Amino acid sequence: LPKFIHQPVLPTTPMEWVMVLGIVFFSLTGQLLMNQGFFYCRGWEGGVLMSSEVIFTASVGIFCFEDPATWRFWTGGLLILICVIVMNRLQAGADAAG
Repeated sequence: LPKFIHQPVLPTTPMEWVMVLGIVFFSLTGQLLMNQGFFYCRGWEGGVLMSSEVIFTASVGIFCFEDPATWRFWTGGLLILICVIVMNRLQAGADAAG
């Protein structure tokens, strides 16, 4: 953002404007659909889904766009996975007790 504010580059061709409008449209549509979907799940389930989104996004970057996967990526992914498993076990225990 600071670089853009210092020296903004706006779309110059109609195709670039179509791409910008497409990004805006699909981003807003995706966010609205995701919010509607969260209406049908519990809070902890939504949290797990949102935490998992980071891993899926990073995996697509690695496998499709050949982004480098450093030890930080693997450590963070492992921590998120452990948290998801712990939260699921805690919720299963709470459901069984209650």
